[in-house]
Amino acid sequence: AMKHGPADDLARAAYSLMTYCEHRGRRLEGLELMHKAMESESVAGNPKFVPTLAAHAAWMAYRLDRYAEAEALGIKALDTKGLEGQRSGDSTLAFRAATVLGASCARLGRTDEAHRRFRQALDLAKQSANPFDIASALDNLGIIARGRGDLDEALRLYRQALLRHREVGDAGGEALCLNNQGVVHILRRELDAARAVLG
Repeated sequence: AMKHGPADDLARAAYSLMTYCEHRGRRLEGLELMHKAMESESVAGNPKFVPTLAAHAAWMAYRLDRYAEAEALGIKALDTKGLEGQRSGDSTLAFRAATVLGASCARLGRTDEAHRRFRQALDLAKQSANPFDIASALDNLGIIARGRGDLDEALRLYRQALLRHREVGDAGGEALCLNNQGVVHILRRELDAARAVLG
């Protein structure tokens, strides 16, 4: 399928092999497989498969700390309409691609673009009414606000995220969000408030 099969078989085979490679710690090999699949004659230019493969490849590139490549792949994924409705687990692929774009831009020091992409991710999460993704996007926007020195905005975003984490019983997300709030309170020299949220 990876060489001669139809586009849908090739895309499924590429994704399965990429997932296998990631679980085995062979991320670079998985990323290279995705690139080969996107460049194959049966997939290249196909609006049904290229954005899907690009979204998955963007995440893999980000995990490899290849942020410029992750950004380019995320843009390729989002450039094609229809990605919003395609799912990866509980999230839409468009949300994942926008999140990877935001995180990559943040790593590259482009805070304004990171903020724009995380806002895009939040909008996509709200469209799909996914509380986990909404909480994640709010957390990411809070990190950007904190990095900009806008501590009031960061605290507001973290508090919104905390409500979502609690709504779905996400204990891990709640703990991380409370830790982020505690950091903001420390930066604001509000030590009693920091102790209250950090327990």
